Amino acid sequence: MPGLSATANVLSPVAQTQAADWVDALAFSPTGDTVAAAAADGSITVLGLDGATRIAARHEHAATTVAFSSSGQLASGGQDGQIAIDGVLQKIASEWVARVAWRPDGALLAVAYGRRVSTYDAGGAHQATSGELPATVACLGWHPRGVQLAAGTYGGVQLLRGNGLARDGLLAWKGSVLELAISPNGRRLAHGNQDASVHFWDLRKRSELEMWGYARKVRQLAWRHDARYLATGGGDEVTLWDFAGRGPEGTRPITLEGHDEPLAWLGFAPASRRLASVAGDGRALLWLPGETVQPLGAFELGDPLTCGAWSHDGRLLAVGSAGGAIAIIDADPAT
Repeated sequence: MPGLSATANVLSPVAQTQAADWVDALAFSPTGDTVAAAAADGSITVLGLDGATRIAARHEHAATTVAFSSSGQLASGGQDGQIAIDGVLQKIASEWVARVAWRPDGALLAVAYGRRVSTYDAGGAHQATSGELPATVACLGWHPRGVQLAAGTYGGVQLLRGNGLARDGLLAWKGSVLELAISPNGRRLAHGNQDASVHFWDLRKRSELEMWGYARKVRQLAWRHDARYLATGGGDEVTLWDFAGRGPEGTRPITLEGHDEPLAWLGFAPASRRLASVAGDGRALLWLPGETVQPLGAFELGDPLTCGAWSHDGRLLAVGSAGGAIAIIDADPAT
């Protein structure tokens, strides 16, 4: 176990359950008392802190994405071209639904499918559809103010107006964008790419910077709540870029070593300096970047981990696995 300190706290599960298949995505409810999991058998399983489970929706094919709104509405999408809002399924396309994302105020749901993005209100009524983009939309992200939506595809990131989805500029890049993340202060956008690179954009100046040399394509990105650090995957190490002062250009990143297999998910706890990483080695690790390169805590499931999610108060961490395991972990809020 490279970099795994003997003094790292062993994290304990609060609740666990078993889905029927691979867990592709997780989301905590805003109250933090339940977590929803999208599984490859099409089910959306909801696990409570008391261990109780229920099936909130069932897609005809694999469920690919799940998200709670700020008001607690649960949305999901799947390979069947359907979305579900609070368990009510509706067919929206023949293509897979790659991503669902609620606007920060919870009033609008953005859905990526094929080469298009559509929005729906909280009741499931269709509001707008974008024009066709150059290629399949792989990822979505709302600006923190909710006025703009970013869609990642081949050729860069298309910016769309939140109301009406009119095109609002293109962050052009010659390659396939796999994941994107907008900083909490709304100033910067980062995207991870098929060619094992990460691209940074200053959204006000429209200036750009590229970092390359990752071992694998980059699908894991996470900003700290104060936008100081961006954590990136692309291998079995966590690479952190420091945006203090003039930013990361010309600097060496912080590297965190503790996993034996490629990372599957990264996330900073809300309003906290703690970072969680999960990987194919079956471990979830907690870090305090900028203060120590040793893990603060570790949880081991014994099955390759595929995804994670933080509760909104940063007290709990949920993980999902390739074998369908779902666990809610006490993430040691005293740290």
